Amino acid sequence: MSILVEVDGFRLLGNSDGIPAGGEGLALPCGGDCGPDDYDYAGLTAALTVVKHAHPHAENLILVPSSRAPYEVIIGAMDAARADGARALFPYVVIAGGAE
Repeated sequence: MSILVEVDGFRLLGNSDGIPAGGEGLALPCGGDCGPDDYDYAGLTAALTVVKHAHPHAENLILVPSSRAPYEVIIGAMDAARADGARALFPYVVIAGGAE
């Protein structure tokens, strides 16, 4: 499971429930001007909750930030992926080289 952090939103890639098959994955576009507060962190957590339900023992997630993604958005994505309230989702987030 991977999350691309792009300048226009998030994209989930992987082979799991809640993620469309094929190379496009699930797009979660940001709203407004795509500033750090405009990204869909709640939507990201909701999508990852569906994935976690399908794969309850999975704990790892790969975060692939664009080199132009704001630092605050990368941290927000990590936080959104780690837990849904008190329930752990993917506590082990690995950051991979940037996507362009």
